[in-house]
Amino acid sequence: MFAKGKNIGTVLSYWEIGLLFILSFGGVAQAQVGPSELFGQDEGESIDVSEHVEIYIDSLGDIKFLDIPDEYFMPSQDAFAKINPKKLPKYTIYFRLTIVNKTTDSLKYVLQVPWAEMVTVYSKGQTKYGGNHSKPDGRDYRFMENSFLIDLLPKEVQPISGILKYARFRENHFAKKFFLQKEEFAFKDLYKSDYAAINYKFALLSTGFLFSICFVFLFMFLHYVQTRDKLYLYYSLYLLVVIFYSFINYESVAYINVSPFGGFNRLGYLKNPLGIIVNGFYFYFISNFLDLKVSMPRVHRWMNTLVNALYVYVIIGIIIGPVLGHYYLEKMVYFGVRILWFVPSLIFLIAIWRKQIKYGRIVLIGTLVLIFGSLVSLVLTLTLKEIDSFWKLPIIYTQIAILVEIAFFSLGVGRKIRDNEMERLTAKEELIDQLETNSKLQTKINTQLKEKVKWQESLAERQALELDKEKALSESSELQKQLAQMELLALRSQMNPHFIFNSLNSIKSYILRSGPLEAAEYLTSFSNLMRSILQNSKNTQISLKDEIDTLLLYVKLEQMRFPEKFKFIFFQKSRMSLDSVMVPPLILQPYVENAIWHGLLHANKKGLLKVEVLENENDCLVVIIEDDGIGREQAAKLKAQSLKNYKSMGMGITKSRIELHNQINAKGIKVEVTDVFKDRKMTGTRVKITVKCPFAQKNKNDESDIN
Repeated sequence: MFAKGKNIGTVLSYWEIGLLFILSFGGVAQAQVGPSELFGQDEGESIDVSEHVEIYIDSLGDIKFLDIPDEYFMPSQDAFAKINPKKLPKYTIYFRLTIVNKTTDSLKYVLQVPWAEMVTVYSKGQTKYGGNHSKPDGRDYRFMENSFLIDLLPKEVQPISGILKYARFRENHFAKKFFLQKEEFAFKDLYKSDYAAINYKFALLSTGFLFSICFVFLFMFLHYVQTRDKLYLYYSLYLLVVIFYSFINYESVAYINVSPFGGFNRLGYLKNPLGIIVNGFYFYFISNFLDLKVSMPRVHRWMNTLVNALYVYVIIGIIIGPVLGHYYLEKMVYFGVRILWFVPSLIFLIAIWRKQIKYGRIVLIGTLVLIFGSLVSLVLTLTLKEIDSFWKLPIIYTQIAILVEIAFFSLGVGRKIRDNEMERLTAKEELIDQLETNSKLQTKINTQLKEKVKWQESLAERQALELDKEKALSESSELQKQLAQMELLALRSQMNPHFIFNSLNSIKSYILRSGPLEAAEYLTSFSNLMRSILQNSKNTQISLKDEIDTLLLYVKLEQMRFPEKFKFIFFQKSRMSLDSVMVPPLILQPYVENAIWHGLLHANKKGLLKVEVLENENDCLVVIIEDDGIGREQAAKLKAQSLKNYKSMGMGITKSRIELHNQINAKGIKVEVTDVFKDRKMTGTRVKITVKCPFAQKNKNDESDIN
């Protein structure tokens, strides 16, 4: 028995097969060596017939068998001595021998040829295929790639010819011998060890293994399609590589065709690259699962650099091995990479254990189980000389470890989904409670206002007898104005808790994700913003400059929280002094908040938020808030999917405040919301706020740009 290679090879062209078929059917040219004569002896040992085999070696691979002159053939020992094992893929080896049955009985012998990726044997008009890359179902003997049945009639002289083709070199296991052995003795040891039963048990385990990981892969991939969360994408890619790797082992170890066309066993040269690639996707999954970019940024950068180096090694290995044919050097490269990868992986796991990150224990247990299974498989591979039991198959321990690891990680992903859903529901309930409190407060104030208005109207009716009609109407108008002002005050009192509630949620999230220094800076900026809001909330109107300053503080906080999501530009070009233009407090912030949370944060790119203060031809100031997020239509769809029963209060309150402000101040503010299109595709939202300022003072041009 010889070591088995499992790498891709080349196949014969149709004209070569046809010509060799004709050759074998019509007989073989006269040999320069004598035929192998069989006398029917009952020997159990195999017979070395190499001295009866003639060989022709072709380095081009395109010569026709019939065109090979007899004098080109030479004894196999002399021919094989001229071959450089490291250049085997460059050779096509043609062999021929003649077997003579000297008995009056029919004999069944097994011809064993040297190991090769593709073997074609021609005998008695039949074409038989073998080799490591052949389909198991198409061989004479499923478990023996290099064995062919030779059926000899009494006194028959049977010429046999064939071709050996190699896909890679054999550095230590270049077989050069041809053997004959009676069929009843050929596989005696194989049957004694119940080799077929072992392989079918492995096939059964592998089938269950493949079905399991295929199911988990489909679940994770569909979840990624729905959520676009890279966590599920990286785990899907990890499982996909494991599936592909397992298919290669399934055909080459279990000797069962995965597809009717075969071929997975020809991809054995991909095992080493796939083994490296799977480590990269495994790290990307763990990085997203534990949010290492936030919780352990230095470790994340360090490991990310190593993973990129791994992919460079994969490219180098493919160039060295399959492309240039230096498979021994390729083997050394991959062996060195795996040794080097073990050390940082161990340090990486220790760092996770010491950090005590949420879900870190699940990652540690799953990874340690996978490492243990791989080590058991490696030890068995290096120490076992014969596999006579199903439990001595090294690969089953890797498969079992992967199943356990998948179970742990699936449990962890499910737990993370549950925790995220619970946090979302808790935030929703808190928001609903706050809104209910505000609604009760507004209802109470409205009731009091209505009672007061009713009383005032009654008083006005009694006084109408003494006052003239014009004066009575004037007082009624004044009361309506007071009512509008009181309702505006109620809406403003409702707006402040809504904004503070959202800001506190932002602080909570930012502190959990950032370090002490970043959190302190964030709290300082938040305190400045709160001081500005509380100071402005005392007034029914503030200057547009104060409103802009408050808005810039708010945007700064959001940029600290989401530095990767958007860029901010503020642009002012106006001759008017912003100090002289009065607007209700917190009138711009809700539109900016809406642009960030419902537009920019859902985009798959770093967006742009732009706020411009301009002056139009009517001496009115125009504030334009524009984003290049996902647009109102897509935002509405996402909102409907996430919070079907929740209606945003910030925009509604702002709209009501503007309407009441316009009642009191003769339509001083106008708001227009439009969609932004680029190449007929919705790419964002523009809010145009026009403020009438009839008594605005002229000022020099002022431009600024804040990033």
